[in-house]
Amino acid sequence: MRWGIAERAAVGKATVYRSYPTKEDLVAAAVNHRLTELERATAAALQEADPYRAFADYVLRLFEALAGDRLLAEVLADAGVGNGSGLLIQLSELMEAAKATGKVRDDASVLDLRIVLCGLAVQLIKIADRDPALWRRYGALTLQALRP
Repeated sequence: MRWGIAERAAVGKATVYRSYPTKEDLVAAAVNHRLTELERATAAALQEADPYRAFADYVLRLFEALAGDRLLAEVLADAGVGNGSGLLIQLSELMEAAKATGKVRDDASVLDLRIVLCGLAVQLIKIADRDPALWRRYGALTLQALRP
């Protein structure tokens, strides 16, 4: 695993081993990098003029990203316990902003968002389907579940 990463990063294997002494260190760094990217995208979505469009577009993009990154999907599904909780907090802020448009249920809560979004991700992980179109479909169903 590390050798492939070293090749892609155009560095020596020893550099990777020095930077990430264990596989767990390397995995944690990769997850943190992806979460940081998603948190930046979420922060940008929070600045959009149309909060519902920003929320809807973001949810669909998130499902597509999770289709191609099983590790990230697993971390997000377990986000109440670990790394992905910051992302879920930002995503819930995005949902709260979208409520003002009337296109998200007034009674939709952070727990609702987490159960629907993460629950679907867990099931898609379990069936091991990586088709981005299928994941995007479930992103659309997530949005429908949150509609008034």
